[in-house]
Amino acid sequence: MNKKFSHIFDNAKLKTLLYVMMLFMGLSFLGVHFYTINKYSVFINDAVQKKQYSIIKTLVQERLISHHLLEAKLFTDKVVADPLFRNAFVTEDPLDVEQQLSQAIRLSKSFSDHLDILEVRALTSQYKLLGAQKIKDGGALSIQRVMAEHAVLSPGQMLQTQSYFISTTEGNPVHILMHPVGNSGMNYGYLMVITSPLASLQGMGQYLDAEIDVKEARPGTAHGVAQMDIPITVYDGIPFLNIVVRFDNHAEVNKLNSLKSFSLLVAITGVFLSWYIVSYVLNISMFRRIMEISQTLAQVVKGKSGVQLPRRRDDEL
Repeated sequence: MNKKFSHIFDNAKLKTLLYVMMLFMGLSFLGVHFYTINKYSVFINDAVQKKQYSIIKTLVQERLISHHLLEAKLFTDKVVADPLFRNAFVTEDPLDVEQQLSQAIRLSKSFSDHLDILEVRALTSQYKLLGAQKIKDGGALSIQRVMAEHAVLSPGQMLQTQSYFISTTEGNPVHILMHPVGNSGMNYGYLMVITSPLASLQGMGQYLDAEIDVKEARPGTAHGVAQMDIPITVYDGIPFLNIVVRFDNHAEVNKLNSLKSFSLLVAITGVFLSWYIVSYVLNISMFRRIMEISQTLAQVVKGKSGVQLPRRRDDEL
């Protein structure tokens, strides 16, 4: 094997070998350059998406806590502040409780456009149902976990409004607010307000220049349309809301493609320019001189005298 390679190199011209090595080095440089540009593009794209992911998640959580939760608390505070409402919990008269819940629903319609109430319930301090008024059907809702978590609270915590973000069996997000009815010395029960927090998220898509949905991610999203699936948690770390964000990233894709094309064009131009310069320098400093020396030696071997030797230079040749 070594003899074959040695035979090939013995018969090959030095100029050809050097050009082949230069071509190999140029292709290797282009390959490494193209690989680096691709990795850099992926890194930039991932960094941008992570930043957008964090911003959207923070904005959604801020909307849920600072807007929806605050509006729900203001509503329940106003309802419970009515002496007639508290008296209905003291007497536990079903007709009186239903009348007060109906009055609370009428109040909610003029209270806020973003407070989407699904149902209100009146509960005793032992979580016995006194009455309920259902406005909308938000899906099958199991509140046993909420009741269990609320039952283990300290007496002081039970006298404070408690908030729970959960989802229905169909996956619809809901917010449950447990507002105590009474005073610091006596708790007569709780006003449970079940709302949909989705109304508080309206308008976010226009602000972020994106399409925001609560449904599942769409399979086969069009090219140039980025899609992110963001699970939302509020208190306990359990996702109760799945936000799907779709935004047009044609501009970013075009910029990255332009960067790739320009960088590749510059690299190819640099390789060919370097190849031309090195070839020119080698031709002047080496190949031409070797040819001159070879021709001089050929004349000497033929017995010619008076041969003019090539001009001496301070190099290896």
